[in-house]
Amino acid sequence: MNLDPNLQLELRERPAERPVMLQKWRDLSFLHFSLEPDVVQALLPEGLTVDTFDGKAWIGLVPFWMTGIRFPWVPPIPGTHT
Repeated sequence: MNLDPNLQLELRERPAERPVMLQKWRDLSFLHFSLEPDVVQALLPEGLTVDTFDGKAWIGLVPFWMTGIRFPWVPPIPGTHT
């Protein structure tokens, strides 16, 4: 992976539209594992290539609980709101 130290993202305004759905994310964890690039490459669909950092491929796993799932104009779906 090549990181350009001069790379900057433009500031953007928050979208004016209402969101399609609302939800809350709880108890997040960010787990990262390094693997040999050829191991990961064998699992990817044809046409995709592994991106590496310091010669290793990295896998990320983000487990979390999602609650309060609903459309903005209706109450929460039963069993999803705590």
